[in-house]
Amino acid sequence: MTMAGVHRQEGVKVGELKRQRVLLIRLLRNRFGEPSKEIAKKIKTETNLDTLDQWFDLGMTALTIEQVGIS
Repeated sequence: MTMAGVHRQEGVKVGELKRQRVLLIRLLRNRFGEPSKEIAKKIKTETNLDTLDQWFDLGMTALTIEQVGIS
């Protein structure tokens, strides 16, 4: 793979992470109110897309923000 291809893949991953973070925070805000600063920071610094996806899925059905498992 060329360097341009590597940089493109990295850019796509960064974009996916940013989008999932925005969606997760939006979901939590709509379901439970404004997330705490600690939860928001953990979301904004998470680099594993699978973890963000898991939190999002849990956020869809959790009865409390604690059940999402971010804190």
